[in-house]
Amino acid sequence: MRTRLVILSCVFFLFAIVVQAVETMSFRIGMRSIQFRNLPEQRILISQDCFKSGKLSCLAYSAVSKVSLKRFEGESYGGMNPGSIACSKSASGSVVIGIDSQRNERSFCEFKDGSLIDTGTLNYYARKNDSDR
Repeated sequence: MRTRLVILSCVFFLFAIVVQAVETMSFRIGMRSIQFRNLPEQRILISQDCFKSGKLSCLAYSAVSKVSLKRFEGESYGGMNPGSIACSKSASGSVVIGIDSQRNERSFCEFKDGSLIDTGTLNYYARKNDSDR
């Protein structure tokens, strides 16, 4: 009996970790409602449609490894969000605004294949890529 209780406790604990590791969010962009997955360990908020057969495969995810802000240092963008600059100047995307159910706004980078990624994610990876190079 005690062994079963320990096993059930472990299973519940592991399930709770997995559920916390992948959080979904919904944002309205224009007239579309788009589902996103938050991957906190990787600091990525990306559209659900990027997951194909359990793997990330889309232009938004490809941008993570390539995005950079280095060549734009010293240029003035009037206080623009660095993630928005990374989106439009480095990743060849378009900045769009998403609104959640609480009416909070968040900026995303939309790519030609329709995939989206949070501009904060792009900012984080642009700085990371620039420091690694």
